[in-house]
Amino acid sequence: MKEYPEVKPVDIAADLAVHGSKTYTLRKLSAIKRIVVHTTDWDTSPQRLAKYDIGPNHISKTGCPAITYHEIVMKDGVVYKTLPYEQVSWHVGPWNGSSLGVALMFRVSDDKGKDSYAPDLNQLKALQTRLGQLCMDLGLTPDCVVGHRELKGTGWFMFKGSRRLRKTCPGLQVDLDQLRTNVALYMQIMLKTLGWELELDGVFGPKSRAAFAAYLRRR
Repeated sequence: MKEYPEVKPVDIAADLAVHGSKTYTLRKLSAIKRIVVHTTDWDTSPQRLAKYDIGPNHISKTGCPAITYHEIVMKDGVVYKTLPYEQVSWHVGPWNGSSLGVALMFRVSDDKGKDSYAPDLNQLKALQTRLGQLCMDLGLTPDCVVGHRELKGTGWFMFKGSRRLRKTCPGLQVDLDQLRTNVALYMQIMLKTLGWELELDGVFGPKSRAAFAAYLRRR
């Protein structure tokens, strides 16, 4: 498990600033159908980000009810839980109600606004482990992990017959297919340690899905 060191999120949700009059709506955990990976495109602290989110910002002129991400992965691999999963935060528009938001805290844009930088290796390792843990906890398969840019109409879109890119989040140097493969491998390793005989290949095929379904029934 050297490739997947244990990750224990630090819950700071109750310590972050919230809006004075707005609140997020609530949902059951069973309503979560995907985990959306973001970049903050800002190297700051969760506390400072929360203050930005509740003030006038690019999402709302009157501020969001609270921080917009449920978890944040820092450069050193520390993971913070910043919002209860039951809260429907504002991070992916029409998909908010069925999505959990996990953000990499790093600057992806250079001084000219170009998508130039990649997250730290420790940050990526913590991310893939945490995504695997969340999938196991929420009953989601690796294909339920998506980048913000992959949501329909968010990243690539058609305009006058040509394919254009509106958003690169969580950064073009984050290989989302490889990330899903690593999440699948993590889940296969976990299932194998629990007794299911699986090939550790990062391909979450019928055998892995059957083992995962059995795991969910057993727990």
